[in-house]
Amino acid sequence: MTKWKKIALGSVVVIILVLIGYKTWQKSHSAGADEKIAQDDSNVILFYGRECPHCQAVEEYISNHQIDQKVAFSKREVYHNSANANLLKQKAQGCDNVDIDKLGVPFLWSEGKCYVGDNEVENFLDAAAAKSIQPETSDN
Repeated sequence: MTKWKKIALGSVVVIILVLIGYKTWQKSHSAGADEKIAQDDSNVILFYGRECPHCQAVEEYISNHQIDQKVAFSKREVYHNSANANLLKQKAQGCDNVDIDKLGVPFLWSEGKCYVGDNEVENFLDAAAAKSIQPETSDN
């Protein structure tokens, strides 16, 4: 084997090893990113998807009824944020009425209870808003 053939063969081997190493590194780092879970200590979390029409209906309901001024809650977008999507899965695991394999949005988690779909979410928010604006009772 000539000197140039050895150099060419060695170069090909090095390139292959570098590519294998890069792919392995890339795979391990992307897997770690998918496993990240957003942190949220809120008592009420609304999970939504930007392009979800039912989520847009809930957003309109919140705006029209000024729910965000009456009820404290955080909002987490799950279509474009894997850490938020993982938080949704984590929260949903504690709920009896939710099939993890069929999770959808809008999804509201409140202190261990889950509300799925625009009607359930709006009903919860409406009830929570009503509780927050109870008239003060007089001692007279």
